[in-house]
Amino acid sequence: MLTMKNKQFAFAAVGTAIGFILGFMVAQAVSLQDQFVLQETQARGGSQQDSGLPEGHPSAQLMELMRKLQERAAANPQDAEVRVAMGNAFYDLKRFDQAAAWYEEALALEPGNVNVSTDLGTSYYYLGQPQKAVQQLRLSLQINATHPQTLQNLGVVLESMGRDQEALAVWEKLVQANPDYPGLEQVRQNIERIRGRAEDGSS
Repeated sequence: MLTMKNKQFAFAAVGTAIGFILGFMVAQAVSLQDQFVLQETQARGGSQQDSGLPEGHPSAQLMELMRKLQERAAANPQDAEVRVAMGNAFYDLKRFDQAAAWYEEALALEPGNVNVSTDLGTSYYYLGQPQKAVQQLRLSLQINATHPQTLQNLGVVLESMGRDQEALAVWEKLVQANPDYPGLEQVRQNIERIRGRAEDGSS
């Protein structure tokens, strides 16, 4: 995918929503022309705002691109990249159940892909499965213990579950390990929010 999109709860993506920065690569899964179509669609939020289609409905161009990707996936059962592209497309359409299914297939082929593992964890969160999201994001950290998007997103999920001190520890690790991370300002705001709640609770 493109770079992750930010939201109020501040997820980092490789993904999107509530503050995630979502999603990574489309890479060489399709032609350059097709990549341009997909990127343009993603830049518009995955929907045809001026076409009369409902929110989240893919454009005719995106539907055709996804059809091509599905054909390629069916013809190439060992092609992880095309499965990532399908997952990213469904993720941007907020169809997280289908996104998760494609990410799971991709990870079965490339279990060391930390970006896909993180997007899968984010998808679980949006499917209302925060505990499963935490488990998946911790698996991502086993691949790369200081991956900034994973740490940011894990903190978001933990805070949403009321596990403030765990979220705080994760975000502090992110700040220490990734001093040049572009999302640090949001992370620092998250840290101050939790510390402020702790101070209010102790006063």
